[in-house]
Amino acid sequence: SSGCLGSSLVGTLSRTFGKDGISIIGSDCVQPPDSQMGADQLDAFLPLPHLSTDPSLGKMTTELLLGLKELDELSKGGSTDGGGLKLDAIICASGGWEGDPPTVNDAIKADLDPTDDMEEKLMIADAQEHGDTVERMMRMNLYPVLAAGRAMDRYMASQGLFVAIGAAAALAPTPSMYAYGASKAAVHHYVQTLGASSGPKTGVGHRAQRQK
Repeated sequence: SSGCLGSSLVGTLSRTFGKDGISIIGSDCVQPPDSQMGADQLDAFLPLPHLSTDPSLGKMTTELLLGLKELDELSKGGSTDGGGLKLDAIICASGGWEGDPPTVNDAIKADLDPTDDMEEKLMIADAQEHGDTVERMMRMNLYPVLAAGRAMDRYMASQGLFVAIGAAAALAPTPSMYAYGASKAAVHHYVQTLGASSGPKTGVGHRAQRQK
């Protein structure tokens, strides 16, 4: 909710629905801008671990669910029946783009000791750089959607709306940006799977699917 797209969504939702008493909960690995808090656009903010310090999906999901659990308990006001947190919509606006690194990078060559086996060193460095690129794209584009899906599974209202940001790159080959295309294809697959898993008997918010 702190990025360019997320901040715009928060502001739009606040202006459109704030007068109707709808609460807006933000979540991000970056603290919200002053404009969101100062203008009371956010009713609550859930901090997430930054991908540079803890890139694991498990940690991201855990922190998000614990934050929602706390809000759930507050909304119940100590009551064991009725109340509780029900999310009418979950909008995952996280994402980013990065092109694939070149196979041989001059910067990598400059950092290597020329007296060693240059071919092996380049092979290892190239493999590491490409692997890091794929992992960054998955952490930026897929992990937040998966974490939001777990939040949906627990706290979404029965007729709630789940939104994730897709890309045309998921629908066709993506030369020079296969890592980005793969991460977006995974997002499309996950959202389609959520759709195929919902319905009158196994709909989101009913927990019927988890109880099978």
